[in-house]
Amino acid sequence: IPSMLSNRFKIKNYTCTGLENDQQIIDLAKEFLDDNILKKCNLITADAIQFVNQHDLQYNILAVDIFKYQTVPATAQSSNFLENCRKLLLPNGVIIFNIIPNESENKTHGFSDNFRHVFSKFQVIQLSMNQVWLGWRD
Repeated sequence: IPSMLSNRFKIKNYTCTGLENDQQIIDLAKEFLDDNILKKCNLITADAIQFVNQHDLQYNILAVDIFKYQTVPATAQSSNFLENCRKLLLPNGVIIFNIIPNESENKTHGFSDNFRHVFSKFQVIQLSMNQVWLGWRD
């Protein structure tokens, strides 16, 4: 996301907090990301679900890309998690939630219903096998 902000959208004035549960992934990011991008990022080894539930800083953009294999954990699809994400957004802030649709998974955990309930203004973008759900805080 920081590379996309800098390179694709030419946004230069931003800061980023990145969460990753695996320290090895953070180490790889530090090794391969451009230093100018890394200067703008605070990379934290943490469980995203716990972080969202316990954190209170607010953001303009919140990107959620949580997978265990090809499945978003049920906890991350819950109304409670999505509501906590909404609370982390500044007014008019946007959540970008990446999922790989799985008919039985979405029915089981009710992701689409939960997302629509928490974010009354939303959009779904189909990208190959992924869906990106955008939701705006009122």
